[in-house]
Amino acid sequence: MNNEILEIVKSLKSDILSLELFNEYVSLKKAVNNFKTLQKSIKNLKYLKKCDCTDFEKEEYNQVKNKIESDPLIHNFMIVQDEINDLFKEIRDILSI
Repeated sequence: MNNEILEIVKSLKSDILSLELFNEYVSLKKAVNNFKTLQKSIKNLKYLKKCDCTDFEKEEYNQVKNKIESDPLIHNFMIVQDEINDLFKEIRDILSI
């Protein structure tokens, strides 16, 4: 049984690595990693989105969000990242059955 599961997981990994979406994600991630200031902005955005913000922090959140959304590379990366995360969540849910 364990060998069967291992083979299924290996096959799944191979399938994921060959997905155009995954390859686009990897390519965009490499490009995004070259923009350290934008990376910091993304981290700030994620933090500000989760916190109970003051008016100042909400304004900062909106500024960062607008900056990110206006950059097509970052915008595309975030869309693809969400799609990849959804795919992995679906796989995790299937495996937990």
